[in-house]
Amino acid sequence: GCGPRKRRGSHRDTEARRRSRLRAFVLSAGMRRATREALKPEPPGPPL
Repeated sequence: GCGPRKRRGSHRDTEARRRSRLRAFVLSAGMRRATREALKPEPPGPPL
């Protein structure tokens, strides 16, 4: 049988969409930071 036309779990959908957007933003920020770190020379410091 077909379920109700009104989709349930809209809050969960929005939460998942927000989480995916946040993850994408973090990923892009991380890539940008990685490229910047790779472009700039390594600072003279004690190796970890």
